[in-house]
This record gives sequence, structure tokens and C-alpha cells, in this order.
Amino acid sequence: MPEALVMTVSAPRWHEPVMVDEVLARLDPRPGETIVDATAGTGGHGLAIAPRLLPGGLLIAVDQDEQAVALAGGRLAEFSPQARVLHGNFRDLPRLLQEQGLQAVDGLLLDLGVSSLHLEESERGFSFLREGPLDMRMDLSRGRPASS
Repeated sequence: MPEALVMTVSAPRWHEPVMVDEVLARLDPRPGETIVDATAGTGGHGLAIAPRLLPGGLLIAVDQDEQAVALAGGRLAEFSPQARVLHGNFRDLPRLLQEQGLQAVDGLLLDLGVSSLHLEESERGFSFLREGPLDMRMDLSRGRPASS
């Protein structure tokens, strides 16, 4: 009798922000407010912020990495429609917020840097641990790979 094929499916590894308490203390999100996480990543800060905005508040989570947008969207789905995950760069915030019908926000978070999502995947070209193509783009839909 042939051996059974065993497939291992691992859960996605989330980038876990290390300063959540400090971010919450500084932003002090409250019910009814609108907070923008302009570097949403996989939604770690958003998961901490979104429940504090309810009822009536809104979290706008923006990231330029389409993979991160998909992961954050899944993690923040329980807060939809009060949590909206958008693909874009923080430099595009005026346009993105206008498209959401927003003229002002109560708080803004920019967690600048590279996440473990990028460093651990050799395909992205940021890894120090694994060989891979020299791409180094946060947004794979824009620009050219570093190797070109």
C-alpha cells in the first residue's frame, strides 16, 4: 500500500510590533475617532487600535505591499467596515483619504522600517539569511527590481 501523502500547511507568520503599548499610549484611540495606520504591515497595530475605536470609529490601514494588505485585511476582517485596508503608499494619504470621504483624522501612525515579512522571504531580496533575487521593492506592482 502506498504511503499517504502528507501536506504540511503552516499558518502565516505575522510581524508582531514590539511597541504596541507605547503606540496605544501615544495615540490614545477612543470610540468614534478615525485613526490611520499608514504602514499597516500585517495588521498588528491595527488589531490593537480597532477595538478601541468602537463604536462609531474608523481605522484606515494602508500598506504598499499587496501581500501585507491581504494579510492585514484577513486579520482585521472582524472589524469591517470600521477597519478598511487599502493598498497604497503613505505619500498618497491625501488622495487615499479623500477617496474614503475623509477630510481629517484624529491620529496617524507611521511604523517606518522593514518587517520580518520582508526579511524572512528570500523572494523579496531583503533577506540576510537566504539567497534570492535582488528585488528589494516593498510594492511589487511599482518600479523595477534592484537587479535591473
